[in-house]
Amino acid sequence: FNINFNIFIRTLFITFSFLWVTYLGSKLGEDYLAVNTILMQFIIFAAFFLDAYAFSTEGIVGFTIGRRNKISFLSVVKNSIQISFFTALIISVLYLTFFKNIINLITDIEILRFISYKYIFWIIVIPPLASFCYQLDGIFIGASQTQEMRNAMIVSVLCFIGISIYLTQHFDNHGIWFSLMLFMILRALTLQFYFKKILRKF
Repeated sequence: FNINFNIFIRTLFITFSFLWVTYLGSKLGEDYLAVNTILMQFIIFAAFFLDAYAFSTEGIVGFTIGRRNKISFLSVVKNSIQISFFTALIISVLYLTFFKNIINLITDIEILRFISYKYIFWIIVIPPLASFCYQLDGIFIGASQTQEMRNAMIVSVLCFIGISIYLTQHFDNHGIWFSLMLFMILRALTLQFYFKKILRKF
């Protein structure tokens, strides 16, 4: 019950963070809201692929902890993070290569196409950086350290809200995407802070 409750709270906060991006976009105007909604689908699409590694890692991490095999655990952590990161790089390269054609298929509204080109940088940069927090989520769930994962998410979201308000005021829509990138980095850093608690299991 505790594990699932912690995951539930964590999910509420991460859902709120994406709704917050939508809210900030709506404050800038309908065009930005529409563009951000389109571009966010690329972030979510990448997350589907990267979360697959996190899901598969959960069971393996639990198995290595159950056997008190620290060497295998560290190997799983290293290999899973590396393969997730390199997959994210491939996704970013594909986005960079095919973005123009994808946007043309999605919409024929000139202003949306024009504005979206200005923010393609963010959907290329974010997936590789976000791969670390996605993978660490799977590692923490596999280790049953969901309380720490919950706390890390709460801290990250609260920091994200403050950062996003400041950056949006000064950099408009680029500020929203920059703050989202920082949010992904914060998630990884806060989880890294708690990582030593997993090592105490061995």
